[in-house]
Amino acid sequence: MHRLIEMQPLQPRTILSTSEVIQEFNTCIKTKYTGMLEFTNSSGHRWHFHYHLGSIIWASGGFHPYRRWRRNIERYAPGLNWEQLFVGLKRLIESNTDYKLVLFLQKQGKIQPLEACEIAESTIKKLVFDVLQQSAAASSNATNRNLGKINQVCQQPPIISEVLGNRVSTESLIKKGYTLWQNWVKVGLSDCYPDQAPILRQPELLAKEVNATIYHSFVQLFNGKNTLRDLTLKTRQDILLIGRSLLPYTLRGLIELVDVPDLINSPEEKISNTSQPTTKTKSSRTLIACVDDSPQICQSLEQIIQSAGMDSLKIIDPIQALPTLIQQQPDLIFLDLIMPMTNGFEICKQLRRMSRFANTPIVILTSSEGSFDQARAKAFGATDFIQKPVNKDAVLGCIREYLRVPSLLSMAG
Repeated sequence: MHRLIEMQPLQPRTILSTSEVIQEFNTCIKTKYTGMLEFTNSSGHRWHFHYHLGSIIWASGGFHPYRRWRRNIERYAPGLNWEQLFVGLKRLIESNTDYKLVLFLQKQGKIQPLEACEIAESTIKKLVFDVLQQSAAASSNATNRNLGKINQVCQQPPIISEVLGNRVSTESLIKKGYTLWQNWVKVGLSDCYPDQAPILRQPELLAKEVNATIYHSFVQLFNGKNTLRDLTLKTRQDILLIGRSLLPYTLRGLIELVDVPDLINSPEEKISNTSQPTTKTKSSRTLIACVDDSPQICQSLEQIIQSAGMDSLKIIDPIQALPTLIQQQPDLIFLDLIMPMTNGFEICKQLRRMSRFANTPIVILTSSEGSFDQARAKAFGATDFIQKPVNKDAVLGCIREYLRVPSLLSMAG
């Protein structure tokens, strides 16, 4: 019979240094602790390390437990339906027993014992890294990242020691997490968090610095939805390499790393095939996009388009124009010429570089009748122009001319 070692909860601590975090891990190893070691930061996030006789056999919690599980399923059990698993997984995560999913998947033959070990080891290393980063942030007074306290809770551990065995020692897992953190700091990424998502902030400048193929990849991947850890699976690249390659662009403000919610707060996010680019599912209705920083112009176009029985897509933030257009793939695009941070010339130029938009009608919205602007827009690939303020007949006339929409063709007849 295993001996259960009782340990009283420690008093809350204001700040734990990285060396103190490592010391807490090692104390549990040396004392052959059985139970849960819990870290909590000032924003209420918790990291749990489950020990069995001094060995960490599972870890849970953190910022994005659902995203982490989606990556595990995509990597180790790609045939499973994420949406069907999500409801049950939600209960497991809330009860801090998500390790049961590892046992269930192995029992059902969905994953092999080696893969179960890899899931556990990968999770432990990532959460060791996260706790160390939280601790370092606390030392530098980073807002909402402070590692505020530590508790050791005596409880029966997950019964997965027979799955994991002694394949990799706990000391080795902690060392690997610590080494990853050290390397992260060495290359200048200490203020970048793996659960943040890169987003393009100055696409027109970025497009001038990289070739079209790389820029196309940037637009697809850096849309504010894929965290750095998500990108490791999508690109099959090491997270340190991804972070280091983005650093020159983040330092100059061309790309920004932003906080994003976990999947529980974003139910519209679906599991995707990481080997293929994300594309929308085309419906039978025509989709018309309006890219204009004026809400009034977008609203006017939306009313005209929807009254004619078509779907409309409003894009008021020009920085989000390319990622949104690539994801939604509209049938026709109305594009403003002059906007802050970017302009219609650049957006049109980048769209025409992509095969999926090679033949998409792009109609420029302009308040100028200048032939120079029209000639320049034509050179960048514009299909046509209409004057602002928008006129219903002109809008429907463009759609009728460049798209064979049955309702509009019957109206023309």
